[in-house]
Amino acid sequence: MFLAASPYFQHRFSSSAYLLTHFPSYITSISTITNLVSVTLLTHLQRSASYPQRIITALCLNIVCFTLLAISTTLFRSISPEGYFAFLMLMVFTASLATGLCQNGIFAYVSGFGVPKYTQGIMTGQAVAGVLPCIAQIVSVLSVPETNHKSTAGAATPPQESSKSAFAYFLTATLVSLLTLLAFLYLVRSHNPATTSALHPDDTDATQDPEHPTARKVVGMWTLFLKLRYLSLAVFI
Repeated sequence: MFLAASPYFQHRFSSSAYLLTHFPSYITSISTITNLVSVTLLTHLQRSASYPQRIITALCLNIVCFTLLAISTTLFRSISPEGYFAFLMLMVFTASLATGLCQNGIFAYVSGFGVPKYTQGIMTGQAVAGVLPCIAQIVSVLSVPETNHKSTAGAATPPQESSKSAFAYFLTATLVSLLTLLAFLYLVRSHNPATTSALHPDDTDATQDPEHPTARKVVGMWTLFLKLRYLSLAVFI
């Protein structure tokens, strides 16, 4: 999501040679480390965990993060590259934390329904989501008229570096997160545990209500690895 907006960030860091060269590495490092640590910690915090609450928290963090990024494209334009870099790293950390919360919460939540195709749907959705940022960037660039690509010095500014294009890009992410939050809240409100129980009368795990945290047996990472060692090693390789 952030690397897809690299042309705009390059424009913001153009006066700092070091940040202009190294900011993609910082984004990748902070994003990867934060996501790994958050997922690892959340995996160990299984007992009495509220997975719907984790999903809602993640979506709210995304809404706040991308709203601030959208605002930053029109306000505070005079901030130094170092100041904007610190702000950007904070947003990367927040979005990565939200990703960890959402990934952990959504897979645990759908598994509570006892329907394997729901998990397949989540995997397909993640694959589609990997393409959406690029599509959103293309649309946001094309939505800005060519006549608006002028810098304060009068020189032409590429569309992908336009503040209006970046604003549309981050605003799109905000709207998608908001719509996802509303859809999930509707799912939580409309879900009836009795329906799942009727569909899977012999499956005790499926009859558990995933919306309300209850004391559950904690499955350790080593146990999961022993059960999925061939698949996990294949992914690692």
